Amino acid sequence: IIVMPIPLAILASIALSIRLWVRCCLVRSFGRDDVFLILAHICFLAACGIFIAIGVTEWTQGLEPIVKLAEVNQSLFTLCISHILGITFYLLNQCFFKLSMAFFFLRIPNRPLHRWIIIVSVTISVVFNLILLGISIGQCGNIATINLDNLHCLSWSIQGPLNYFCAALNAAVDWIFAILAIYIVSGLSLDTRSKASVYFIILLASAGSIVSVVRIPYIPGLRLDTNYYSRQNDIIAYTSLIESAIGIIVASMSVMRPL
Repeated sequence: IIVMPIPLAILASIALSIRLWVRCCLVRSFGRDDVFLILAHICFLAACGIFIAIGVTEWTQGLEPIVKLAEVNQSLFTLCISHILGITFYLLNQCFFKLSMAFFFLRIPNRPLHRWIIIVSVTISVVFNLILLGISIGQCGNIATINLDNLHCLSWSIQGPLNYFCAALNAAVDWIFAILAIYIVSGLSLDTRSKASVYFIILLASAGSIVSVVRIPYIPGLRLDTNYYSRQNDIIAYTSLIESAIGIIVASMSVMRPL
């Protein structure tokens, strides 16, 4: 978990830098989709830093795959706080990224029905992610005074279904965008080569939704109401970072046609 965020952050930063150069210098059409993608990237970098900190804490303290909370109290307190902050920045990243993609597709001439599909799907996604964000931050009370010896968190019977629903919703919105993009591109007057390149980018974009689905079985790693910290917590961190990085990279590639 210490090493993985670094190449992901570098690749995403390079891709976003090229996108901004194209938008600002070549086509001169910097828009709201770029602003929200920058915000998504900032949250992604913050999440990378937090997950690196989690990895450093695990490594320096020699934590085993499963650690009883009572055994390494201070270290696990740090892990719990970092865990909550990591979730926070991941969810903010998803909100900003979905808004960026929505504004990007709204810039493309399309039918009123397409616009409503984009607006409604993104609104639902952002609202539920913000609800989950609030619950995640306050799931165990005041984040600064979490007592690991007497941990009282919101029941997983409430958090679990909401986490699963939001993960499935994020994947569904990605697929809605992909299908809508294919439909719009098929109706544009582009040569076969240009359409093929666009379809390839859409195919890459679907990889992010695939990671969203792969991430679902490891969602219990988000739990803080158990008496242990396990490697499942790390796996959910890996998949969350990969999902975010793929989204930023593919979104950046989508505007590089002038190159």
